Amino acid sequence: SAPFWSLGTPLIEVDAARYAEIAREMVETGDWAPPTLNYLDYVEKPPLWYWLAATSYKVFGVSEAAARLPLALLSLLGLLGTAWLGSWLCSPKTGLTAAILLSSCGLYFFLSHYITLDMGLTVFLLWCSALILRSLVFPSDARWAAPAAWTFAGLAFLSKGLVAILFPVGWVILLLFLFPQWRRPARALLSPLGIALFTALVLPWFILMDRRHPGFLHFFFTEQHFQRYLTEKYQRTSPWYFFLLVLPAGLIPFTPAALEALLTTARGWRKSPGLTALAVWAAMVLAFFSTSQSKLATYILPVVPHLALLAAHALEREPPAWSQRLAWG
Repeated sequence: SAPFWSLGTPLIEVDAARYAEIAREMVETGDWAPPTLNYLDYVEKPPLWYWLAATSYKVFGVSEAAARLPLALLSLLGLLGTAWLGSWLCSPKTGLTAAILLSSCGLYFFLSHYITLDMGLTVFLLWCSALILRSLVFPSDARWAAPAAWTFAGLAFLSKGLVAILFPVGWVILLLFLFPQWRRPARALLSPLGIALFTALVLPWFILMDRRHPGFLHFFFTEQHFQRYLTEKYQRTSPWYFFLLVLPAGLIPFTPAALEALLTTARGWRKSPGLTALAVWAAMVLAFFSTSQSKLATYILPVVPHLALLAAHALEREPPAWSQRLAWG
């Protein structure tokens, strides 16, 4: 019930109110492409979140609760994805424990109520990575898991852009370097059906936007991606260790278990390829955002479900003394 708690709280933060207003204007004008803010085109972000919120408004009317309802549903989908991944990678009990940990996590709970694009990106990337791992661990399932992974990558792309491809591709490359036994199964990830589904989801939006706004592709990819990442243009700079401070606080209450799990997995990474894959995902995403010139605390959310699963697995063992002291004081 946590994702649905107090959805009607007033929107007092600028970004949350902005995203809610964009969706409201879609419903009012009946024009869902491009998004507008104060009735002026607002094309900085992909449209999926606005479409979900506008659909909620159409069904339930314009309100704070309707604006937040897609976040609650997305966060619930993330809990289900975590439970599913854990159920076959470890055990059904581990998956359920991981979902419970995730639902209680401070950062995840906060972003299930705070309107931003990071929850959608996180949930779709979680399912994408889970389906990729399913294809590698159980190659016979790749016939459905690989196309499904591409589909969730497309939804993630429509949520926040290029990282929806960069993260899964970079992760697979790292995994194939570490675990040669997965190189043959990985060929199934180049699924023609999956690529077609991804293209069908993503391409129409960009064709439409480029026709309505000549130069849109340059603005979206060069300015909103590469310049945001490589330069200080958007004035969101923080030290490289910013997320090393944010993440432990965001993982409360399972921070000690997550840290112990990462250390244990690193020491015996060859023994448990599936768990190592989760740790590699977390390390890769953390490194990517730590080297970016644009940092917000919410950006790190895509590592949290994977760390929740590692923490749940760690809690099945007797934690070391340092972890117990850290957890209980």
